[in-house]
Amino acid sequence: MLQNSILIVEDDPNICELIQLTLDKGEYSFVSADTGSKALHKIADEKPDLVILDILMPEPDGWKVYETIRKDPALSQTRVLILTALPIKPDILAEKHLLPADRFMTKPFELDDLRTAVRDLLEDTQR
Repeated sequence: MLQNSILIVEDDPNICELIQLTLDKGEYSFVSADTGSKALHKIADEKPDLVILDILMPEPDGWKVYETIRKDPALSQTRVLILTALPIKPDILAEKHLLPADRFMTKPFELDDLRTAVRDLLEDTQR
């Protein structure tokens, strides 16, 4: 069975590690990026099945990373879970003329909710 690949875009190493520990059951392979510019390179190189994306990040912020993913035809179908401490409303993406994210979660998050969201998003890609 092939592992699904997940790119974790998070500038807090503790949260990045928590996400990996929460999800790592041999089902997923992980790569991470702690800045927006590193994330954009890794998305292009790795073509992950899912991107877990923080918004408050350096160089560029998560909004710019998300915009780049959605506007690039080669990446636009990539699943994105926005995981942020910001009080996010999904309609903010419409205001920015962007397609909706596949899922939003706010920090702090419940570990079981993260597992469920990731599983649901990745099952969707295999249909």
